[in-house]
Amino acid sequence: MSEFPHIFPLATSIKLIVPDEDYEKIKEKLGHFTKGPLIHAAKLTLRMSPSAEMTSGIASYLTELLYRNGVNIYD
Repeated sequence: MSEFPHIFPLATSIKLIVPDEDYEKIKEKLGHFTKGPLIHAAKLTLRMSPSAEMTSGIASYLTELLYRNGVNIYD
């Protein structure tokens, strides 16, 4: 693999984020587990200061701004 995959264990599933060139390798090994790939998606990481994190409603506000600008959020 070209780089270590980002692995996110969720309540009822596991999400993997891998480069395109590594997808086929992962699919060969885990294809029978997949519900379906989400192609042409990107990972976005937002970092906030501790004081911003404590601001009530900041996550909702940022989510709404992203949505209004054409960014769909997938869980």
